[in-house]
Amino acid sequence: MTGIGGQITIDSAVGQGTVVRVVLPSHREPVVAGAVEPPGGSTPEGPGRRGRVMLVDDEPQVAHTIERLLRRDDDITVALCGQEAIDPIARGARFDAIVSDVMMPNMTGIELLEQLQRMAPDQAHRLIFLSGGVFTAQTRERLDQIGAPQLGQPVSAQELRAWVVRVAGEANLSAM
Repeated sequence: MTGIGGQITIDSAVGQGTVVRVVLPSHREPVVAGAVEPPGGSTPEGPGRRGRVMLVDDEPQVAHTIERLLRRDDDITVALCGQEAIDPIARGARFDAIVSDVMMPNMTGIELLEQLQRMAPDQAHRLIFLSGGVFTAQTRERLDQIGAPQLGQPVSAQELRAWVVRVAGEANLSAM
């Protein structure tokens, strides 16, 4: 939480209950003409280029949190289900990285990957799985077979950004 400037405090009293306070900074960065790009703002294709990242998570609050972690360096598209992720890709949209929850109703992250492999193989290689780690044995086995990056929640902003840059860079190199 401190990686994004937030703070958590917990006050507890026996017989009275517990109060948990989560304070997150607002995102109101001033726009300055001719501002220098912050360190780490470069993508594998060079300084000044913003990446395109899709987030796929059925929980809007989780998607918004991940969006906040990445939006400094990347343009973010949020999809709240697998089909919302498939539709723009089917219309030709392309992303440098796709960060997807594994366990979602209607279409799991694995099913999303399988659809991408059929319709847009270049995008299937850009998938990063993010999950709280509640898997069936069958899901765990399939994830191990896929070989896509798997990050557990909570994930630090630095770790998530590093994987996005890495996946984008590897996918761009293989496209050459």
